[in-house]
Formats: sequence, structure tokens, C-alpha cells
Amino acid sequence: MGKAPGRYPYSEKELYLLLSPDYLYTYQYLSLSPAYPYLPQVMLRFLILFLLSFTLYSASLRIRLKEDNYLAVRGEVVLKGNKKSFDYNSLRGKLEIREGEIYFLNRKWGEKLEVIPEGEIFWWGKSPFRGRLRLVVRENKILPLNIVDIEDYLRGVVGEEMPYYWPEEALKAQSVVSRTYALYHLRHYRPYDLSSTILHQKYGGIKSERETINRAVAKTRGEVLVRNGELIFSPFHACSGGFTEWGKEVWEKAPSYLIGVPDPFCENSPYSYWTYRITRRRLGEMLGVRVKRVEIVEYTPSGRVRKIKIGDRILRGEELRKILGYSHLRSTLFRVIEGRWWIKFVGKGWGHGVGLCQWGARKMAEKGFSYQDILKFYFPYAHIEKYEN
Repeated sequence: MGKAPGRYPYSEKELYLLLSPDYLYTYQYLSLSPAYPYLPQVMLRFLILFLLSFTLYSASLRIRLKEDNYLAVRGEVVLKGNKKSFDYNSLRGKLEIREGEIYFLNRKWGEKLEVIPEGEIFWWGKSPFRGRLRLVVRENKILPLNIVDIEDYLRGVVGEEMPYYWPEEALKAQSVVSRTYALYHLRHYRPYDLSSTILHQKYGGIKSERETINRAVAKTRGEVLVRNGELIFSPFHACSGGFTEWGKEVWEKAPSYLIGVPDPFCENSPYSYWTYRITRRRLGEMLGVRVKRVEIVEYTPSGRVRKIKIGDRILRGEELRKILGYSHLRSTLFRVIEGRWWIKFVGKGWGHGVGLCQWGARKMAEKGFSYQDILKFYFPYAHIEKYEN
């Protein structure tokens, strides 16, 4: 099969028109019908594209992949560099940078190389991905960008952010939240939209896909969270610890619609309670102070630590999490116990606490709530709509 039929690139926004199997059948029928022998096939194709363009848009994202230098494609593929383009029947090999330009398969390609697989699958490092690959030289390093349709992207995200064996309604809620999060960041970052790490959303490509994940993404296709006709910022976290957090307590410029809510659905998760113990000496070394006393100065409305004083230094709760490590100080919903030589943090929940609580979503789904119910509970000032570019 050739390149995906009906994928029509728009020069500035890089949006693609996706033709469903039903519309592909229509196109094939019209192409062979004797009723249209006089109509050039190119004109017919563009006529169909024009008619479908009002309802079948889907956004293409630029995802920054992890650094590597091994590329492979099975089947027909086109490589496009600076003023040159070559067709290959399968390829594999390592890329090099020499004097600021990409070298691959014994050719010099310039500062940018486009990899366009006919089957829309390629391997970067040891992992397969959908879509196509754009390689750009930045500071004498290769910046790998996966150009991928939003729905294909989600198939590689949801399973990284939530276990594939969880209830379908929880997976559908995560699909809507992750889709909204991705589209909210569309074109906000240059030269890419999102990273493939926890900095934004974890993205594993094809290896992260499962039947349950693909089904949840497909059943919510195009659905996003909206307020006043605009996409919302839709963060999520593992466990709220019993009460979600107000967005402005974590990010200064967070929108006001991200409010905290009491969360009884997250009370019995594996991350409901945790402890972290550290010596005074080690804590002082990490903060650059002498730790005589630790005092919580101010709380947020959800009961989290807004400010804490350690020695003669006052820090925000999230700042302390970053310094000590997010896997050690799992949330800012904690209290402090002081020993002679050590400090113990006793807390609840995991993550910043804003938006969707994933363990809470699981419990709600197990209790029979729909994904719409779940999203309304954690984002009370938003509603679901179909996304239109």
C-alpha cells in the first residue's frame, strides 16, 4: 500500500486530512466509475479532499524523541535533505554529524533530513514509531522529531501514563485528558510541541500500544476538554492523597478553572501514604544551610505545604520536592517529624495533585462511573467537545 490516502499537508500548521475506510471506498468507487470517464483523476481527488476537509481534520504533532543515532525503515522510504531526495527499499544504519551536517548511508544531507516511510513506521534506536521522522542539527547534535497524527500519538502515550489493564472508563478518561493536554501545547514550543518524557507526557511509540489502549483512544476519538470554547490546560497526577490541588498553588500562571476538590476515590491507593527520612546533615548539604529546625510556615487550601522553613531558608513546597527528588518527597501533602539526627516527612499522595487523579479515576471506573463522570468530577468547570482544528 502506498502513502496514506488523503493525507494532505497544510504548509503552515501541518494539519492532515484523514480519510476513513468508508471515504477511501468512495474515492476508489468514483475513480473506477464509468460515469466519470471525462473527469481527470487529479481533479476528482482534490474535489473529494475539498468536500471532506470540513469535517475530517486531525492535528499533527512534533514530538521530541530521545537522543540516538540509529535509524531503520522496512519497505519503501523517501529521504529528503537539502535540495536532494532519494527513494530506498528498506534501510538501516547510524547517522553522523560532520561540520554541522548530517551524514547517512554515505551521503551528505545537510542540516535537516526528512524520513518519510511509505508504511508510516520507522525505528529510532530500538523503538518503532508511527508517522515520519525529521532530523535537525542543533548545537552539533541531532534533534529527532517524530511527526505523528494526534490519535496515533495517543496510542503510544496512554499506556505509558496508565496501566493498560485498568478499567476502560479510566483509560478513556486518560485518553481525553492526554489529547487535550497535547493539543493545548500545539505550537507552543519551538522547534517541537512536546517531549517524549515526563516533562510533558511519556510517549513510547508502537511498543506502548495495547488493544485496550487503542480501543479507549478510538472510542474517544477527537474528544477534548473545553471551557468557553477553548481547550483547557489538563494536567494529571498519580494520587491526590484525598484532595486535589488548586493549579495556582503549583504554577503561578495556572488558569483559575483548575480548582481543588475533595477526593474520596483515592484514599486506598498504593501511594495514599508514604514516608521519607533524611539525616539533618544530608538535608543541610542539599539546601546549603544548617538544619537546626524544620517548620511548616504556610499551607494551601487543600492542606499541602505552601512554604516551609528549614534552618534559615524558606522554600515553597514544590521547590523542596524538586531538590529532594520527586520519588522521595512524593507530594507536598506532608507533615514533619524531627529526630535528633534526622528529619522524617510523612505524607499522602503522589504528584502535584492538580487535575485528574489517576488512581481516583480507576476507583470511580470500578464503581461504575463513566469517563464523562470522571472528567466532570476532576475538571468541574470544563466539558467535553469534539476537537476541530
